[in-house]
Amino acid sequence: MAPLRSWLALILLVALDVVTPSSVSPEEEEITESPGEEETATRAIPEDWKPDLPAPETEENAEDEEGFVGREPPPPPSETKLWVTPAKLASMPVVQVDKDTDLADFGKFRLADGVKAKFASPEFPDEYPRYVWNTWQFLAADGGGPLRLSCGVVDLGLGDTVRVHPEGGENFTFHSYDFRIEVYAASAMLVELRSDRQDSGRLQCTVRAGPVDATEEAETVEEEVEEFPADLKKVDLNYAECGKTKFSTRIVGGTEPPAHAFPWLVALQTRKRKKQFCGGTIINERFILTAAHCVDRRKPTGLAIAVAKHKRRDDPTEKIFNVKNIKIHEKYNRATQDRDIAIIELTRSLRSMIADERGWVRPICLPRKTCRSENNCYTARSAILAGWGLLDSTFFEGPATVQYVKVPVLSNNQCQENYAKDRIGITRRMVCAGYPDGGKDSCQGDSGGPMAVVSADEVYTLAGVVSFGKGCALPGYPGVYVRVSEFTDWIRDNTRL
Repeated sequence: MAPLRSWLALILLVALDVVTPSSVSPEEEEITESPGEEETATRAIPEDWKPDLPAPETEENAEDEEGFVGREPPPPPSETKLWVTPAKLASMPVVQVDKDTDLADFGKFRLADGVKAKFASPEFPDEYPRYVWNTWQFLAADGGGPLRLSCGVVDLGLGDTVRVHPEGGENFTFHSYDFRIEVYAASAMLVELRSDRQDSGRLQCTVRAGPVDATEEAETVEEEVEEFPADLKKVDLNYAECGKTKFSTRIVGGTEPPAHAFPWLVALQTRKRKKQFCGGTIINERFILTAAHCVDRRKPTGLAIAVAKHKRRDDPTEKIFNVKNIKIHEKYNRATQDRDIAIIELTRSLRSMIADERGWVRPICLPRKTCRSENNCYTARSAILAGWGLLDSTFFEGPATVQYVKVPVLSNNQCQENYAKDRIGITRRMVCAGYPDGGKDSCQGDSGGPMAVVSADEVYTLAGVVSFGKGCALPGYPGVYVRVSEFTDWIRDNTRL
């Protein structure tokens, strides 16, 4: 598996942050840096070194006559027979609601004063199917009102909309980049959920009737609270079962592992077109670690995460999770690829999947000490690389399934010597791995994925994140990875549950 070489090298004109060769042996190496050290000016990375990442997805602007985003041609009758449009809703009877309750997927409802009614998208808490149109109408009781709509779960597919029409007031349209909805109406309100053929999502809302008391006035919207059995404990960083796999992964050479042998491995995909382009690693029940260059300039609404995945295409076991937030390291340097690390927050927890006895989903362990503080640099250790990246950089076709390989970790001094002729800087926040003669490596498509070391009792620790390199598995050019041990405080501060 030649994989990870996402974008390859970075040319430093002057590198204060570069480790230079010395007489220190690899085993004794301690990576140091001057206090307050900062990056200096560099030349831009050549265009032909950059990986072929898909363009970030955005909301399409054009709407067809039905008001759906990017839908051509109009839908056939077979796909619209379950739609509940405002026109169809008009002929339905009004249902009186006199107590707090959960409502149907559509309908007309008259709410008594003081009543709180909850409604959600079809199949909630699972995602609604593609190509739906559901409508709800809410009426205040005679002499009652006002109505207040608040949605705590707004996880819409790309191109999908929620449209709210308060009687006598301004209409509102909410998109996939909106995460909260709150609208007031004097006595009547119409709510539409419209989804196109390309994506799915989730919606859960509450409608209150009558005056808002002081307690409710202080509220914004109801946050979704995922409920778990009492014995299903929170899965935080380095929890008891991290880094453990139920499958044998003893490696001889690059090969296909058993399905789900690396249960922390995930795939980053474009949300609408499902185009896979990078890897990532589960570190707790809600957060994924990846490379900054994989998510740079991307919006959460254009990204999806595939977990429990083995086959690159059409994997029946994979589950897709939408993204709530992306956090790129504040000092990420696009020119040098220093601090090429990012955190992805999912909209839903993986806790139930992690607890599944099949062991298809697990977080990996993180280093507990920095390289500098404990001389924990992994030099001369074997590292395990896994992903769906290119097997050969000259043929742009990825493998059918996950591939993995074992490579030796190099000292930063050795790695700097390898890249010195190209004037590429290797900082203390990087770690390198590969064979002198090449042949085994990460490659394009593996970017953001894990470089792990395994203990004698077969517990995996995330030593690196696939970052860059020159070509794939070329002699004299090891892969370069983000050294995770130097970012554990930053990771902990940004992944609190």
